[in-house]
Amino acid sequence: MSGCYKKSGFGNIFYLFLLKTIPDPVFLNIFDRTFRVTYVLELIALSVSVLGIINALMTVIAERRRELATLRALGVSRSQIQKLIFWESCYVAGLGAGLGILVGLALSVLLIKVINKQSFGWTIQFTLPWETLGMAILVALLAALLGAWGPARWASRQVIAEDLRYE
Repeated sequence: MSGCYKKSGFGNIFYLFLLKTIPDPVFLNIFDRTFRVTYVLELIALSVSVLGIINALMTVIAERRRELATLRALGVSRSQIQKLIFWESCYVAGLGAGLGILVGLALSVLLIKVINKQSFGWTIQFTLPWETLGMAILVALLAALLGAWGPARWASRQVIAEDLRYE
């Protein structure tokens, strides 16, 4: 195996120059194990986002208890209240996904065209991963629906008379 040592404040650090000395299956196995950590981080981020959606919806519903009770008193069914909460959740998630994709694309162009070129002297070709962007929107909408399920059920099961008196 070819490499060299570099002296640093933290001791000797070994740098590999030739990765070809590592067999391809071993290298791919190491690479796959490394990305398993990112998949766990994605799952944690998705869980936090669902909890954030639940928290935001519960707050909004608590503030609108009287309004929702008025709608129920006027004849709106429980399922219509649930659909209202689901739609609101999906609107917010769609807006968040859209803005997130726009900011992410702007940052990636900045990294590729400016920072890589100035810092490292090289760049890569920018491509839009349409399938990945579509999956991101789909996951955001599914997270919104999952996060809205509990608050929507809670909002639709409130007692009308109590909520009309709620201040």
